[in-house]
Formats: sequence, structure tokens, C-alpha cells
Amino acid sequence: MKQTPLNTEKFQRKAVKVEEAQSRIASYVQQGEREDVGLEQAHGRYLAMDLTAPHPYPRFRRSGMDGYAILASDTEVCSTGQEIWLHVIDEIPCGTVSDKRVETGMAVRIMTGAQLPEGADTVVMLEATQLREENGQTYVGLKKRMEVGKNVTQIGHEIKEGQLLLSKGTCVGAGHVSVLATFGVRGQFTGSHGWLSFPLDQNCSQWMSRYNRGKFETVIHICWLLKLERQEESRSFCKPFMMI
Repeated sequence: MKQTPLNTEKFQRKAVKVEEAQSRIASYVQQGEREDVGLEQAHGRYLAMDLTAPHPYPRFRRSGMDGYAILASDTEVCSTGQEIWLHVIDEIPCGTVSDKRVETGMAVRIMTGAQLPEGADTVVMLEATQLREENGQTYVGLKKRMEVGKNVTQIGHEIKEGQLLLSKGTCVGAGHVSVLATFGVRGQFTGSHGWLSFPLDQNCSQWMSRYNRGKFETVIHICWLLKLERQEESRSFCKPFMMI
């Protein structure tokens, strides 16, 4: 019986480090061209460039809890145990903006995440207050001295203008799309899972400057998260399988 010569070359393999193997492979990788698509198609693709914040976030002074927006200076007498009563002039649910200005002796009912009205510089928590009605007017009372800026998230507290949001090469997931929508950007992609970039969407930016910024920033990222979650749920029922 004739024997086949043993090919010993295939056994002459040399192990290399992961970094070296990656560098060898990378020399054969080519970057594709960019393609304009909407954010709803961004999921699973990769950023082609660093993305920085076009504006600070939040863009407005935001209430950190449910309570009343007031002037901290009104509460200075509370340090001696004296109770004060402030006239409630408006209510601000989350997603709305008040056109009233808070001055001495005034307060505005405010919800968590809502934009502080002009003039107010602090928020007193709801549990530290009491209400009374007098001649058809509502007054809120409190006994605690408040510091300026208490329970208020200042402009740019979470993200500064120009701060890096997402790095080049990031695989875009639901949370990333939420960030992109919050900052009003659109995408450029290549292929089904290629590279992309996100210039600022000027139409979206102009819309935010003309209309309710408080409502936009509160709602937009929630809508995108819900949309992406629903897409993920639908995909989970369409996973490929093998029959044996």
C-alpha cells in the first residue's frame, strides 16, 4: 500500500500575540464610504468620527425634585425658626415652561425635571412645605432656610458644550441613539453595519431654539429608547434557528 507523503509544513505554525495578529489583519481592512440615513437605522452601526456635544446638557436649569421654585433669600428668616408664606403664582409639570417670573414673596409649584422659572434660584422639596387657601389664592409655607441652587441641576451639569459624547468606532445601541436624538443629530453610514458620522441636524436645532426646550429634552430621549426597545423585542421573536 502506497503511503501519502506527510505534509509537515502545516505543523510549522508559529503563535503570535493578539496585537500582532490584529495589526496584520488590519492592513487588509478598508473603510467604506458614508451614507445618509435616519436615526431609526443607526442601531448596530459604527461611528466614523468622534461626536462632541453641540450644546450643554441640560440646556436649562432643571428641578431636581417635586416641590416649589422660590428665591432662597426669602428663607433667610427661617434660620430663627420663623415660618414664611409665599404666594403660589403658577404650576410647572414636567415638559412645560412657565412664562411667570418669581420675585420676592412668590413661589411656583414644580415637578422633577421641569425647567426653573425666571427669577427662582432654588427648589424646596414638597415634603417640607404646607399649603393654605386665602381669598381664593394659594400660599405655601415653610420653616427651613434654603441655600441658593439647592435641588437645582445647573446648565451643563451633566454634559458641557464640546464634550466628547461618542468615540469613533462606537457600535450604536439604543442608549446611543437616545443621546444622538437628545442633541439633535442625524447620521451618515455605509453598508448595513458600516461606518457613520453625525453632523448636527440644523432643522432640529432651530426647532429647539424656537419652541419648548424643556419639553424637547425631557421627552425626545424617552421616545427613542421606547422605539429601540420595541425594535429589540420584535427582533427577539425573529432569531434564526436550526432544525435537526
